[in-house]
Amino acid sequence: MKERPPVDTHGFYQQQRWVKTRDYTRKRYNYICQRCGRRGTVVHHIQPLLAQDYIDKPFEKCYGEDNLVLLCNSCHEIVHSTKQMSDKIFFDEDGQPHEIKADNKKQLLILSNKE
Repeated sequence: MKERPPVDTHGFYQQQRWVKTRDYTRKRYNYICQRCGRRGTVVHHIQPLLAQDYIDKPFEKCYGEDNLVLLCNSCHEIVHSTKQMSDKIFFDEDGQPHEIKADNKKQLLILSNKE
């Protein structure tokens, strides 16, 4: 089976629609990391984009408010390393482990989200 060439993800993040979405999301969260409360700069896709998504650009997954959250660089790295290490637990800001329910990942990624 022939391998597909790598997808140009950089091009996605340079397009005008993404830049506007990113800027809107930063303002929406008042530049505050939704995980730790520090200054947020990284707009994170809660449901990760797959290679085909960079080509097809399904609106809700790529640009929808429900799939985007603002994080600081440190929390963004933690979220990605935690996903790679385990989808079963996460540690809150006090260092306490918590089980991640498969149907509730969005809320657990946004630890400081209070309704």
